[in-house]
Amino acid sequence: MAKLRAIPGGKGKEKRFSLVYGVRLYPSAQVARVSQGEARLRDGTTSPVPLRVLRGSREQIRAQVLASIDALFDRAQREAKNPVVSAHPGSEETNEAGC
Repeated sequence: MAKLRAIPGGKGKEKRFSLVYGVRLYPSAQVARVSQGEARLRDGTTSPVPLRVLRGSREQIRAQVLASIDALFDRAQREAKNPVVSAHPGSEETNEAGC
């Protein structure tokens, strides 16, 4: 007869996690390199990539990440329809969609 053993995390005791991640949306082929919390763009400038921390069960974190990604693309779509005009005339700067 098989010996029974306790499995960690039983009822009401979901494993808890902390997820650290960073997301930023750029136009295609603009990113040359990515390092800790920063993206170096092809034109030589750098751009911050904000880091986030999510805590919870696997399902809670998954739901938060999916909602965050949806919001990122929704914001990018709104900004594409209503681009922000630079405060500096003649500047090539564009508004970046980020999270």
